[in-house]
Amino acid sequence: MTEPLYQKLRNVLIAIPVVFLFSCSAELTSERETKLINEEGGSSYVDESGPFLVALSPFDGLSNVLTTAPTTLIFNEALDAKSVNNVLLQGNKCIGSFQLSVDNFNSCLPLKKPELLNQGQIVRLEPANGFEYVTTYRWRLTDELTDLVGNTLTDNYTMLSGFTTADSGKDTLPSQLAEELRKALRTEAGYPLYRSSAAQLQLSEAQIEALVEAAQQELQNSGNAYSLKLEVLLPSMLQGSLKRLGTFGTMSLNQRQTALEALTGGFVRMMLGKEEYLRSRQTLLEDLLRDGILELQNAGFTVSQLGSAADLHYQALMKNLEAAGLGPNEILQFAPTSALVPAFVEALEATEGKGARRERLKIGEPVALGGSSFSLLQQSLGLFAQSSMNVTSSWSWWSTSTTT
Repeated sequence: MTEPLYQKLRNVLIAIPVVFLFSCSAELTSERETKLINEEGGSSYVDESGPFLVALSPFDGLSNVLTTAPTTLIFNEALDAKSVNNVLLQGNKCIGSFQLSVDNFNSCLPLKKPELLNQGQIVRLEPANGFEYVTTYRWRLTDELTDLVGNTLTDNYTMLSGFTTADSGKDTLPSQLAEELRKALRTEAGYPLYRSSAAQLQLSEAQIEALVEAAQQELQNSGNAYSLKLEVLLPSMLQGSLKRLGTFGTMSLNQRQTALEALTGGFVRMMLGKEEYLRSRQTLLEDLLRDGILELQNAGFTVSQLGSAADLHYQALMKNLEAAGLGPNEILQFAPTSALVPAFVEALEATEGKGARRERLKIGEPVALGGSSFSLLQQSLGLFAQSSMNVTSSWSWWSTSTTT
């Protein structure tokens, strides 16, 4: 019998790569490259690596972006506040660490004072006079941006095509979310730049459009098409897309699993930069987890495949928390002790039967770690061991309430 994934994760901690929002995937490590030296008989570490951009929202190529949505950027390490605040506040010269332009950087727009969050790793930016309707904006990041010890930005970054704001009739949160879903799926499938057989997500452009349309239709059917709450919008859209995925009858199991990962990760990452529409991260994540599992059969997975598909859905949700803007402490809140496990078990019971709850609890708490930093994993070892020992007591009401 194959050892379940959640049992393996109790014994082996693995770093999971974060899917970047801007057209590539790479392993992110928050442990900065250092060099050991001796100073006055003692030892110290010198940081020799500059910061780099991990993710941003709205991302390059997105359209129908809300005019009220600020730009949010995540970096791999804390930034120097003085360098962050080095931006154009008036005039139209392209100077400073962050530059925003609508004319290919022949001129730049003045910005509001940047907002620095998450212990210096997240920056939120807006133009001084706000974003205009139906306008394409491009951001440029320069080497005037530094980390806490003065290392400059590793690679200057300029948006290729920029993002375009919606017109007044389409300036709604659901419209932007639909565009983000389309862009995320097209990027993972290798569109529009190229289509390679090596692309992990094997979906045609027509299938991608069908998944996006199904997400929008689910909002219409549920009466949520004009909601401004992420807790309402994202789980509903995920349900619609998964139902549509189930109609793609020619897909192999591996292709269907990859599509599930892409959809789950895409919806989790949509949290980035939308704090004003989000009241509770935990509620949203619980609903995404629960509703996703409940739709797995509609998504085309057989009864015998439900357990592994549920584990995959859970993993995809956890490993994208970092790209959704959660810091290390917040990720740990949902990881080793996992506040999301009740939703996981509840949904499995609904799909696999009441016995599933007892079997999961016999094995132990299903655990997955978000983020891909080896240093974060090392820091969590003690907490993980402690939380694993306390699983039985913290879950007593689950096991005692279970009937055979």
